[in-house]
Amino acid sequence: MALRHVLITQWRMCQFTGSEMVTLELAEHFAASGAKVTVVVHEGGEPVSALLAAAGDVRLWSSTDAGLDEFLRADPPDLAWLQHQIIPRFVLSDDFAGHVVVNHMSAYQPLENALAPEVERRLATVSVFNSAETLDRLRDSGVLDRFDPERLRVFPNPAPDDIAEVKPRVRGDGPVRLLLISNHVPQELAEAVDLLPSGVEIVFVGAQTGKGASPARVDAELLSTVDGVVSIGKSVQYAIAAGLPVYCYDRFGGPGWLDLDNVSSARYHNFSGRGFERKDAATIAEELAHGYAGAAESVDAMRAACGPDLVLGPALDALWEHCEENPRPVPGIDPAARAAQQSVAALGRLWTTTHARAKRHGTALTKSRSDLARLSDRRRAEDARNAETMARLRSRHAEQLATLRSRHATKLERRTATIATLKSRLASTEAELGRLQRSHDRRIMRAAAAVARLVDALAQVVRRRPA
Repeated sequence: MALRHVLITQWRMCQFTGSEMVTLELAEHFAASGAKVTVVVHEGGEPVSALLAAAGDVRLWSSTDAGLDEFLRADPPDLAWLQHQIIPRFVLSDDFAGHVVVNHMSAYQPLENALAPEVERRLATVSVFNSAETLDRLRDSGVLDRFDPERLRVFPNPAPDDIAEVKPRVRGDGPVRLLLISNHVPQELAEAVDLLPSGVEIVFVGAQTGKGASPARVDAELLSTVDGVVSIGKSVQYAIAAGLPVYCYDRFGGPGWLDLDNVSSARYHNFSGRGFERKDAATIAEELAHGYAGAAESVDAMRAACGPDLVLGPALDALWEHCEENPRPVPGIDPAARAAQQSVAALGRLWTTTHARAKRHGTALTKSRSDLARLSDRRRAEDARNAETMARLRSRHAEQLATLRSRHATKLERRTATIATLKSRLASTEAELGRLQRSHDRRIMRAAAAVARLVDALAQVVRRRPA
């Protein structure tokens, strides 16, 4: 497959998400083969745009750049790989004679649909779909009714060639290391991770840093450091190509560990997890902890069952051979169809702008919520500290009050005892005084009686004397 110049269109190149990785891997593959690569996007940004720049002879253009058509006309591409309804004006013109591949990577995302089917039908050498499910759903919608069935093919998210060369990690007696890849991990899967025994280790890659994930590109180097993968979609293809057991589960549910019994059904749905029931956290944890050995036994057979289109190089070679054998129709796109396509592209740009603005607002809202949560946590911590301080003060006050009460009670008891003693002594004194008083009274009475008798005796003496 010798190409001189390849054009790829993609709505954005910013983050490590599915379609952006598809575009990056295509650009890297074509550039490594010696081709010049032009990537046209509505929105570009770090870190993915930097990876594009490092891929070789790759140039990133904005879809609104006024010099794009002149650039393409001066050096027409041999292949235009079109995604997300972005078709430069030159490719729509009768002057463009290269092959056209229109890639549909979802049956649910609006920009992945055939929004201008007449343009695609006349322009595309072949329309490809990331899974049989995507092809069937778009076919059932009626947008492909007038398409030549020979120009509709499944191109199922093949993995870069070097991933198929990954050497298995030597684990020894250590824990099973599973790579969890997700930008939208569901609650039950997050809870299951917390239930895993020490014999299972999780490496979490994704955009949800608040849940412990680290944004990173999943490549051959990373896959060589793990024993298995937990993910959906394109990452499942990576795992199978690398010979790693894969637990297929995420926000849409999933079958769990893939084997020969469920891999065909899972692949039909692009390994998205659709078509299977959701599981609870305890079930997921049990399966992750005890199902690895059985899943590992099925890896080689699954890789063989998926066939050569599991790997990007062979898959592209087969697709290019099909393009060479089936040249695209004579363009003949009338002005009305071109205008319709340009309107679709404009809507795509508006959608991208709105999405980016919503993402910025979402990021700002998330930051505000995070800041509010931190303030709330700080307030709760301060309230807890204040409550603890108040509790200590109350306890200290209660202890001091109890001590004072005890001291006062002891003093009162001593004073009461002293008063009782004094009362007892007073009563004894009063009794003694009474006894003394009575004794004194008796003595006085006896003395008075004696005096009376003496006086009476003297009176008698006086009366007996002669006058």
